[in-house]
Amino acid sequence: MHPTIHVLICTQNLEAELSLQRFAENHPDVSAARSVDTWAEALDASSHYDLLFLDAAVIPTPEDLNRIQNGASVILLAADPNDCRRFKGTRVRSCLIMPVSLESFQWTIRSVQPMYAEEMA
Repeated sequence: MHPTIHVLICTQNLEAELSLQRFAENHPDVSAARSVDTWAEALDASSHYDLLFLDAAVIPTPEDLNRIQNGASVILLAADPNDCRRFKGTRVRSCLIMPVSLESFQWTIRSVQPMYAEEMA
């Protein structure tokens, strides 16, 4: 049995939010998924989640990612590939271009599970 993953979603893109919520609810390794609307809410809740899907548009600056406690994996949601480059070198584990596909969500879940860590490296 895999350890279950707690997911936090922070985006103001309704399509991305609904898709990620649906993917999380239907994934056997995700035990909880919550959506928030603002960076402040995401920052406050981040210590209770394993995987954070954060929209580049809601993060004030790339340096603000340093305020998230260690232990959470940060996945950047980007409307534009330039956002991925802007956050390069930060705590971002990977960058997903919106709209997020089911396949990219599943790959992301797999990449953060300890039992797959060596395989994905």
